[in-house]
Amino acid sequence: TSNAVRRLREFSEFAENIRKSFEALIFVEHYPRSTIQLIVTLIQNDGSSKSTILNCITLALINSGVLMRDFLISATVGAIGAHHARYGLQFNTDITSEEGFELENELVVSFVSGKQLVDFIELR
Repeated sequence: TSNAVRRLREFSEFAENIRKSFEALIFVEHYPRSTIQLIVTLIQNDGSSKSTILNCITLALINSGVLMRDFLISATVGAIGAHHARYGLQFNTDITSEEGFELENELVVSFVSGKQLVDFIELR
């Protein structure tokens, strides 16, 4: 159960980061009597889920015509095989779920493109 509690806390923190990130990007003053809800359903996790979620939210808001100051892009980088004698440490982007089992470290970064600003960073 401690693993389940840890994952619940991790995703609660991620949900709060999503709220803060997109609240800063959306022109909320143009929607004074409205509520913009971001509801995310992860149907299948093939890896890099946090970056995928951030990118999908950005695209959904743009597609819906929601006025935004800038847009957010995200990527996942993983370090694999630190103990491999021949190849050493390798860095892969867009980590698959299979590669996730071999990870030494995983870095999730989201970036606000126009401002050249790192918005979210997580290292596991």
